[in-house]
Amino acid sequence: APTADKLKRVSVLAFEFSNPNDLTQTIVGKDNPQAKDFKVRAPKGTDAWTTPMLFDHSLVTLKNIKNTQAFALFSAYAKSTSSGSGDQGDDGLWVAKPFAFQNHTSLAITQKINQDPKNGHPSHFSHELALSRFPEAGIKVQPISKRGRFITGQSEATGRYFASIYDVPLAPLQNFSTLNSAQLAAGTYLPHFSAPIGNSGAHPLLNTSSVLENGPAGYQYADHSFLLNSALFDSYYFSGLQGRATVARDGDGLTRDRLVDDFLASGVSGTTTVNPLPDQRIKPYLTDGITRSEVGNRLKANGAYTKAAGYQVLDGAFNVNSVSVNAWKAVLSSMTGENAKFLATPDSAVDVRSLKKENVKPITDTLGARFSRFRIPNGQPDRTGPDGYWRGSIDLSDAQLTSLATKIVEQVQARGPFLSMAEFVNRQLGPVGPKTLAGALQTAIDESGVNAGATGAAMGNVKIDKSKTGGLSLATPDALVGDSTQGAPGYLMQADVLAVLGNAATVRSDTFKVRGYGESVDKAGNVIARAYCEAIVQRVPEYVDARDTADVAPLALTSTANQNFGRRFQIMSFRWLSDAEI
Repeated sequence: APTADKLKRVSVLAFEFSNPNDLTQTIVGKDNPQAKDFKVRAPKGTDAWTTPMLFDHSLVTLKNIKNTQAFALFSAYAKSTSSGSGDQGDDGLWVAKPFAFQNHTSLAITQKINQDPKNGHPSHFSHELALSRFPEAGIKVQPISKRGRFITGQSEATGRYFASIYDVPLAPLQNFSTLNSAQLAAGTYLPHFSAPIGNSGAHPLLNTSSVLENGPAGYQYADHSFLLNSALFDSYYFSGLQGRATVARDGDGLTRDRLVDDFLASGVSGTTTVNPLPDQRIKPYLTDGITRSEVGNRLKANGAYTKAAGYQVLDGAFNVNSVSVNAWKAVLSSMTGENAKFLATPDSAVDVRSLKKENVKPITDTLGARFSRFRIPNGQPDRTGPDGYWRGSIDLSDAQLTSLATKIVEQVQARGPFLSMAEFVNRQLGPVGPKTLAGALQTAIDESGVNAGATGAAMGNVKIDKSKTGGLSLATPDALVGDSTQGAPGYLMQADVLAVLGNAATVRSDTFKVRGYGESVDKAGNVIARAYCEAIVQRVPEYVDARDTADVAPLALTSTANQNFGRRFQIMSFRWLSDAEI
């Protein structure tokens, strides 16, 4: 984008011919060394060019050259879901899952073009490269939007003008999945992940037994999905105390400081202040005997993100180790399409430049649920056609939710109990198998069949089987088997389910029911009295010893008592029980 005095570079895509002779031979077409790894389309038309028509004499300076003729077009286009589906390779030569493993949205991409296996097979990279001899039909562009075909293919028959892949957050984030738009694992090095956070699929370039291994190019291959999930899910949460965008950008414009004040005021008995946080389950908590004013000062200071957890508690966590189908179904059903909105993309003459907010049609099955990868979807929740599949949200029926909840419980029983959220989210490590190819949630989604009826209408979906993965230099071909549209907005993924769970997901409880029994016996050992009691005990943010405040990290504790016993437990209620209650 031009500025007052310079151009601003927003991305860099570098495609390098390592051997200049390869380029020459590719154009000429004689003994083409790129025949199997580089696409050269046959010439169309019957025009013949003589040498004088192509170029001036070699002594003519560049500024004076007049006789030029375009004779070839080099193109680099993002891999499509139709890749590998046709003999001519017009939509790509090799099967791929571009919205899972060939991320084309990185700001910096380097791709070498030659036969050296150290650089990786061309199917591993984000872009499909082609050299076309002219004359040839040009790229078709939609007159209204000025867009070409992409996403599902490059041709008029297969490609799409519009699709949505990532969300630009305009409000405080509420789940880890929204961090995928930040491209935390994007870069020039293999392997590529399109949405690593919250998802768990094994990568085709890595063995399922490892998350780090030496790659052929001399650098380490990393399972970014496994590593990011391990780093995030047990160490962070979303407090909601983040300034919001202005009203013009669909936000209420509240600043961080105003949010802190209103949040703390909402915890005062009798107050009329409404909790302003997106996650209404988060409540204020005055730990360590601190006043609200002092808490407000701490949450407005630099480094407040390290202290917020000491002054917030969650009312209504959900233990993912639950083996209740009804409990899982209830949690999955928490998101409905009631009063939902969507943004209409500018693909018609009615509204070319702006995004217009409209009402989305209500969910057809009121007992079902709606999952959206975007805060505001860009299309109707209708997976029976490509528009809904690539721009909208996902509606699941009551029967589909039952099937999904049942399969989740089966996975929890087969893999649990989970001792950490990272263990629940990630796949297991070991030889190729159901537990190592994907995590519990993704496996449950796949086995439930909730995606099976939608991929056929996606336009450009290729069913990848083992026979199509041969010769691609893959460590785990099984990871590439399946639908090429995996990762599309209309394809329910594990990260979409985790987005609904949000802060509520946990592998343990902080509130416990403890029952005790006591009896009195005489000298002969006969019971002469019995008593039963019940206490509700809750784990709170404070440590046992107040010398360490609640925000001190476990490894930084100074008190031996806190090192040994950790957080404090409080008795919330106590009662005596009758024999009939036991």
